[in-house]
Amino acid sequence: MAFHDRVKVATATTGAGTLALGAPAAGFQAFAAGGVVTGESVSYAIEQGVAWEIGRGVYDASANTLTRSLVSSSTGALLNLDGTAAVFLTVTARDLGLIYMAASRTAGNVTAPAGNTFGNFDTGIDLTVRAKAGDVLDVGINGQAGDGATDRGTIEWNFALLNGTTETNWAAGAVGSSTTIGSWTIRSGSFFGQSAALRYVVKAADVSAAGTVTVRLKVRTDGSTNGARVVFASAGVPFFWDVRNLGTPAA
Repeated sequence: MAFHDRVKVATATTGAGTLALGAPAAGFQAFAAGGVVTGESVSYAIEQGVAWEIGRGVYDASANTLTRSLVSSSTGALLNLDGTAAVFLTVTARDLGLIYMAASRTAGNVTAPAGNTFGNFDTGIDLTVRAKAGDVLDVGINGQAGDGATDRGTIEWNFALLNGTTETNWAAGAVGSSTTIGSWTIRSGSFFGQSAALRYVVKAADVSAAGTVTVRLKVRTDGSTNGARVVFASAGVPFFWDVRNLGTPAA
C-alpha cells in the first residue's frame, strides 16, 4: 500500500457526497503534489469543528475529487459537511492491521496431494492484506510434518493470489505453475518442526477494488507413492502461517 506525506486540503463540499478538493493548508501539499494518482485508494480523515470522519476513498486527478466510504466517525455516519471542512491523508488502525495478517490451522492434519498438482492447503485460512502493484509480500510458514513410511520425501509449498474467488497469479508466475517455491524434507516415520519464508511481488491483477490482496496457501508432495506426506495440525501444535506487506522497494 502507498503512503503520502503532508497531504491536507480544504474542501467546499456540502452534504455527504464526493469531496471536491481545494487548496492545500499552510505547510501541507495537495493530493497530486503528494504523489496520489488517479484510481488510487487512500485512507483519509475529515475535520469539521469537533466532528470527524475516517474513511477510504478513490482519488480522481482530472476532477480533483475523492470518494467517501465510511470507516468510523464522530456521528456514526458520513458527515453532513457545511463547506468549511478540511481533509487529509492518514494511516488508520485498520490499515495497520491489514499490513500484517496471520492464521493457524488446529482442526486436524492435512495430507498433501501427490504428483505435480498443487491443491489448496486450507481455504478457510486465506489471508488478506492491503497492497498495491509492486509491493513485496513476505509469506511465512511454520509447523510440523511427517511420513508414516520409512522413506524420505518432500512436501512442496506455493501460494496463489486471489481477486475475489479467482486465482489470478501464483508466486512462481502464471496460474497453475508447478514450480516449487518452498519445500519441507520428510524424514522416515517422524513429525518434526519446519518453516519456510517465501516472497512475491504483487501484480496489478492481484489487487481488489478495495486495495487488498488475498493469499491462498497451496501444497503438494514430490510425487512419491511411499507413505503419506502429512502436515500436522492440532490445538496443541497448530500449523501457523502469516503474510506481511514489506512495501515497494526504494528505487
